Amino acid sequence: MTTDALESLLPVALDMSQHLPAQRRAQRLVDAARKTLGSDAVALLRVQGDELVPIAESGLSCPIPSTV
Repeated sequence: MTTDALESLLPVALDMSQHLPAQRRAQRLVDAARKTLGSDAVALLRVQGDELVPIAESGLSCPIPSTV
């Protein structure tokens, strides 16, 4: 992992130790993942029963509703 990648993950690590709302924390996580991976879009999904429920997204052409 490059220094740039590690530096982009530092804010995520700091967020985990702060008292942020779950939605804000999840959004910052996907934003950092998108930047680090250099991808067009990232989505964070939670397994709920037999379904994947969207938590946060970044870069999707049709934003998904958040359930956090």
